[in-house]
Amino acid sequence: MSEIKPVFGIDLGTTYSVVARLNKNGQPEVIQNSEGDQTTPSVVLFEEGGDNVVVGKEAKNESLLNPDRVIEMIKRDMGAEGITKFIEDREYRPEVISSLILKKLAADATEATGLQVEDVVITVPAYFKEVERMATKRAGELADLNVISILEEPTAAALHYAITEGNESLQGNVMVYDLGGGTFDISVIRMSDDNIEVMATGGEHTLGGKDWDERIKQYVADEFMGKHNTDPLEDKDTNQELGIKVEDAKRKLTQKEMTRVPVNCGGTKDIIELSREKFEELTKDLLTTTITLTKETLEIAKSKGVESIDTVLLVGGSSKMPQVKEAVTSLMNIEPRLFEPDLAVAKGAAWWAAKGVIDVIARTVEEIEGLDEAQKQEQILSKAQEELGFLGGETERLQNIESKIASTHSLGVISYDDNKSEIVAVIIPSQKPLPAEKVETFGTLEEGQTMVSIKVVQGEKFSDCTEIGLGQLDFPHPLPKGAPVEVTFSLNTEGMLEIAAYQPDTNSRANFRIEHTGVMTEEEVKQAKAKLDAMQIRQ
Repeated sequence: MSEIKPVFGIDLGTTYSVVARLNKNGQPEVIQNSEGDQTTPSVVLFEEGGDNVVVGKEAKNESLLNPDRVIEMIKRDMGAEGITKFIEDREYRPEVISSLILKKLAADATEATGLQVEDVVITVPAYFKEVERMATKRAGELADLNVISILEEPTAAALHYAITEGNESLQGNVMVYDLGGGTFDISVIRMSDDNIEVMATGGEHTLGGKDWDERIKQYVADEFMGKHNTDPLEDKDTNQELGIKVEDAKRKLTQKEMTRVPVNCGGTKDIIELSREKFEELTKDLLTTTITLTKETLEIAKSKGVESIDTVLLVGGSSKMPQVKEAVTSLMNIEPRLFEPDLAVAKGAAWWAAKGVIDVIARTVEEIEGLDEAQKQEQILSKAQEELGFLGGETERLQNIESKIASTHSLGVISYDDNKSEIVAVIIPSQKPLPAEKVETFGTLEEGQTMVSIKVVQGEKFSDCTEIGLGQLDFPHPLPKGAPVEVTFSLNTEGMLEIAAYQPDTNSRANFRIEHTGVMTEEEVKQAKAKLDAMQIRQ
């Protein structure tokens, strides 16, 4: 039996990232970074010249001195077309910035465990479209990591909760409210002994704790301006410093009713008081948005047979704010569980990574001839304990668990109606259980066509759909108008889309993955990798 490499789970967060793996006792363990912390700020600082970078806490702290050299919140830009960050005269794509964060996480985990970090499971928000998931995989590739799986964050949190809490928690309908530093994710998950099925998802990739911070910052700036006739936000250094201070103030208000924010701008110093009541007033609309999105997701789940919710989980660091628990409790009439909000996703990814190892073991054992089912299971349990430190029951539980998710956005192609106006022909609708495969037949538009372009889009209406890629099917000779063209969409459980086109009269075929306009191409990855290899991440 071939050697099985260790697999790590990574929560690549908007504001903070975490890496975890199963320890020798078969339990998920967050790996401390080189600074001794469990979470690493997702912040990158480029030193002068751009050949050296600093990632994490030091980058966040040094950002006060060098705000123009800092890039943060890059997760919000993953998969976005045309987004490029500039430092001096050098440009960096979001995948490159994310890869530097991943390199830091991997290097620290290797140092802490003595194990080479190569195979990883990376989590993403449930509502991430295929383009964002592919961009995340590209980031892993740039960081010299083999991304064996992309796992949805709510699924990861629910998996960790279920295994940690025991068999009784592997039952019923679970709502996961995930408010992180930069994104909001809401999912309804149906759980049973051997199945985790995502019934509905929703969220907003530009809404998170950072937006709560901005409201505090603006309030403090307005108060300072009213007293001293000076806007501290116009001074980039003061603005950057305030960003860190208001984040600290938000955390204090989780435990206290009142806090104070010191401001030093242009030699003028003052302290601005902020109460929890005022903070909640300033951010009420942000919280209301999350509740509205939650209601919409619950309605989708209800349309699919979910009549009630048995458990509500609060995850994500920003869900620790008292007003979140109050609002969710009021909506659901259920006392929500604040369940390891900063770490649950990474630990769930570690469990999923372990399941991946067990699946490899099981496939290998299946190839051994002459074993009956009992002997095969004995071999699987023995090898799993050797590789992971698991006891038999935990191995069998992970071996049997399956995760089922649904498509988060409708996918289709641009077609034409009788008036030759462009319309969206949806092939895989939103909330379709995955994996999904669907074939639709179209006809050539004009007489004598020698090819068709296949424009793939997300969305249901032409007016607001988003193009995510373009493919082409060539014919060996001109075809008459209306000649059939079969288009097959195959969407896997990671949200990755493959397309096949077939013209039966000419037996013409084309199979392709979408070359997303918002994702780096293979050639761009190769060029970026050469530059990354020359860069040093200063520890």
